[in-house]
Amino acid sequence: MLRYVRAGALIWATVAIAPAHAQTASDPYASAQASHTALRRGTVSSEALVRESQNRIRALDHEGPRLNAVIALNPRALAEARSRDIAHRSGHGSSALDGVPILLKDNIETDNLPTTAGSLALKDNVTGRNAP
Repeated sequence: MLRYVRAGALIWATVAIAPAHAQTASDPYASAQASHTALRRGTVSSEALVRESQNRIRALDHEGPRLNAVIALNPRALAEARSRDIAHRSGHGSSALDGVPILLKDNIETDNLPTTAGSLALKDNVTGRNAP
């Protein structure tokens, strides 16, 4: 199982291997690098990337095929995205993933979301800390 968490500032699955076709910021298969470049150039906002990610999760997990792959979403994702957009506009983006939404497996500890390791017995296991 996967879960949607804050890391580097936001949330969204980015693929490690870029597809052969040209990528745009709204491409769900865009690499983290392509998303970062679009953020830096101002052609997309972190908020837009988070909204697109949330819409894709909704379409695949809650509607359509109902994959049930994402067990938790960061409730602060949009607020954090707006904060990162302000930082980027003032030239203060801190890393290559800053403002890029990512998706983490649920065995990675995060401070505000369940760390379940795929077990129903741990469905409410919120540790209050981030993995090192």
